Amino acid sequence: RKEALLVNFAKGLEPSSGLRLSQVIREELGGETPLSVVSGPSIAREILMENPTAVSISSSPIDHAIKAKELLETSFFHLYPTEDMIGVEVGGAFKNVFAIAAGICDGLGLGTNTKAAIVTRGMEELVLLGKAFGASPETLYGLSGLGDLVVTSFSPLSRNRRFGEKIAQGKTPQEAQTEIGQVVEGIRATEVAKRVAEERKLKLPIVEGLHRIIFEGLEVQKAFGELLW
Repeated sequence: RKEALLVNFAKGLEPSSGLRLSQVIREELGGETPLSVVSGPSIAREILMENPTAVSISSSPIDHAIKAKELLETSFFHLYPTEDMIGVEVGGAFKNVFAIAAGICDGLGLGTNTKAAIVTRGMEELVLLGKAFGASPETLYGLSGLGDLVVTSFSPLSRNRRFGEKIAQGKTPQEAQTEIGQVVEGIRATEVAKRVAEERKLKLPIVEGLHRIIFEGLEVQKAFGELLW
């Protein structure tokens, strides 16, 4: 229906092409399909508990996002409109990579100093990746980038953090994913991030180290130094 408001809450990238989900949706439904995207620190269970939650919603032009905000917003679920769809989508997709690294810190029992360093350096790599896609750093330092990175790196409910924790404790990536029993988006996002880094000649040591652990079989303890230094 032409008057329908289509809003995508899913986060990620198409692994084979690196396309953002809005691009995939428009390929399937037609290039003129009105579409908004939502991303931000939003653990589903906490939303169901009606914990106050704030996210970014984006469309271009912004009118569509503003209409969707009016329909979706509640007393505990707040949406901040922006025109930077790329920033909202890229932040929501790539923060999962660095949440895996944060989980490795937990699994190795390295404490909050190391984890804070990983999250901060991960944010720097996230901005470099986002800029390669055309995202605004301002968006990436907002809810859909930094906000989502924080919640995904520290929440005990985070699939990507738990995946990193499990592989640090000796599970293979396949075993860890099976135990979690849900999609771990950061696995494929790591693959895409590595490809983008190679194409754009970006220095992303956390991405590089994670790729070696997940896809090249390098032992976690041996590779971990690469994630920071």
